[in-house]
Amino acid sequence: MRRLRPFVLLLALVAGAAALTEAAAPSPARADTAVAAKKSKAKAKKSVKFGKPKPLAAGAFIDETSRMTIDMTIDMAGQTIPLSMSNDKPHTIELLEVSDGVPRKIRVVWGAATENQPMGQPEPTVLAGKTYLIDFGASGMKVTRPDGNAVTGDELTAVQKEHGDFGRGDKLRKVLVGKTFKVGKKVKLKPAQFADVFGAPDEMTVSSFAIRLDAVGTADATFTYWVKMASTDPARAMAIDGQGTFVVDTARVLPLTFTLDGPLTGDFDQGGQKLKVTGTMSARGTKTYR
Repeated sequence: MRRLRPFVLLLALVAGAAALTEAAAPSPARADTAVAAKKSKAKAKKSVKFGKPKPLAAGAFIDETSRMTIDMTIDMAGQTIPLSMSNDKPHTIELLEVSDGVPRKIRVVWGAATENQPMGQPEPTVLAGKTYLIDFGASGMKVTRPDGNAVTGDELTAVQKEHGDFGRGDKLRKVLVGKTFKVGKKVKLKPAQFADVFGAPDEMTVSSFAIRLDAVGTADATFTYWVKMASTDPARAMAIDGQGTFVVDTARVLPLTFTLDGPLTGDFDQGGQKLKVTGTMSARGTKTYR
């Protein structure tokens, strides 16, 4: 996500009699600016209600970016070892067929998707640079290449993991549609609803999840959220206490951006060797609709 930076307003001061005149009576430009600022403040929305979503039609494209990084240290037998991991998942989805607002057939074009494990260099993932046709039919998810050949093995598993939920429509709508949120009011949600907003975290269980509406724009709404999750593997106890933001297209009720940052801690049992892990994780993602 690109962070919004404060705007700096540069005012040119007029010398001589003009400056004295402005001091006595604001210029029309400044008066107009002051009035506009007051109107803007008066019109600032204090809540948002998500109504029936405006559907995406066949022919629409969704450009997605996603990057996650984890920096950590491992304490092992008196030694401290720094490690880092990251992944990038750029891809574009084209809607080929839509029924009742739900995608039925899509084309996915993957960009330079990479992943690196601890002490390794970024390497292309199994999906990098490839194109897939996905049919969410009554018989289940069917994945083929543009030439019609089937996708199998680890590659098929990766496609299913990344796009399996797409044929059921955007689950974020289950959390927001029909509900009203007020600026500044924190709302506790069910832990399972984290997956509806962001997708299910790999090998992690969410124990708490809350969101707060921060601002309502002309076409979007910005939320802050808090989440706590822990590993489901008893031999690799890992906990994350995260906070982030997400921005929603209010007409379509679809995600636009998200961030997540927070500390992580863990205790691993690696072949009888006890490891203590501390670090931070950071995730950023965007979706552009065209």
